[in-house]
Amino acid sequence: MSSSVEVSDQSIRSGRRTASWIVLTAMAVFATVIGVSVLFVTDDPFPRDAGVLIASFAVLGGVLALAVVLGPYRRGERWAWNTLWIYPAFLVSHVVALGTVIPDAVLAVIVAIALILGRPARTSRDA
Repeated sequence: MSSSVEVSDQSIRSGRRTASWIVLTAMAVFATVIGVSVLFVTDDPFPRDAGVLIASFAVLGGVLALAVVLGPYRRGERWAWNTLWIYPAFLVSHVVALGTVIPDAVLAVIVAIALILGRPARTSRDA
């Protein structure tokens, strides 16, 4: 009986982790697309050079996030989980500085929930 409970608990945990990395992958892709979209706005208030800078940082951030999410985070490495908390912090900073509750606060909550669901198991090395 105990064995079946452990298996069920493991599959629930595995499902949560899978949902977590899928949401975080989608967030990284979404952030990259939004950042690159600055290059295609015709009435952009930014000079062209600033638009290129914004887009290049968005691509950099997206590629780094994808590398962390699809590699070490997906394998359950705690440092990757800790590092990805920069996403909700970044989004909350937008809410504070710009007042952009929609979409930034909503996305911050979604990403935070994904991170909580995907929290890696504690190991003796974490203590």
